[in-house]
Amino acid sequence: MPILALGFKQWRGQSPTDDGWGARSIHLITAIAVVWLSAEIVNLLWPRKVYSQWYLNWGALLMTAILGVLGAVIVVRKVRPGGGAATEAQRATPAVAEAEDA
Repeated sequence: MPILALGFKQWRGQSPTDDGWGARSIHLITAIAVVWLSAEIVNLLWPRKVYSQWYLNWGALLMTAILGVLGAVIVVRKVRPGGGAATEAQRATPAVAEAEDA
């Protein structure tokens, strides 16, 4: 869990988020996220009775896989160097600079 690693770094005073946005409340938010995600993992791993419909047994894993593939497609298509997101950000930068100068 990356959030647990962030909480550990914050606890040791090596937080990369101390000078960022929301620095005052980031420790509390991280602690809440660690507790919440730990409870979610226990919830997912808790034994349950098996249902006769296949989609009730495999739904969580299928949805995780589908969302993972969808996220990967979005990253490959929009966030790669020279892709849509990078090009749009470069085009938007001069417009913001012109608005600040006016």
